[in-house]
Amino acid sequence: MTFDDPAVAQARAATDALRELERSGRHLLADPAQREEWSGELLDELARLTSALADAVEMASGTSGPDVPRLAAQLSDAILRRREATGGDRPTSPVLPAVGNDDGRGAREPKHRARRHLRPVR
Repeated sequence: MTFDDPAVAQARAATDALRELERSGRHLLADPAQREEWSGELLDELARLTSALADAVEMASGTSGPDVPRLAAQLSDAILRRREATGGDRPTSPVLPAVGNDDGRGAREPKHRARRHLRPVR
């Protein structure tokens, strides 16, 4: 039996992506020179994922409590310790905040004129 729900489908896709990463992660990156940066970014992303996972578990179960968030925080800390132990520095490029007006639809001013020179890729 399958359950047709966007949240379930997204969770299943994320699970499939993690399984694929586990199965062939070492072969996903063609350039070994970029492996350190790639693994650092992946570990950072996995650490952030733990919080979202805890929230999803509480939402799906309909109950909240300290157990899942506490364990998720412990897992996040362990992931970040592993990142630091492997010599991974934090990314030096700043993360830019999302830009938009108050309702989140983006800027209302005219687009930059260089944009009109872009053509769709066929």
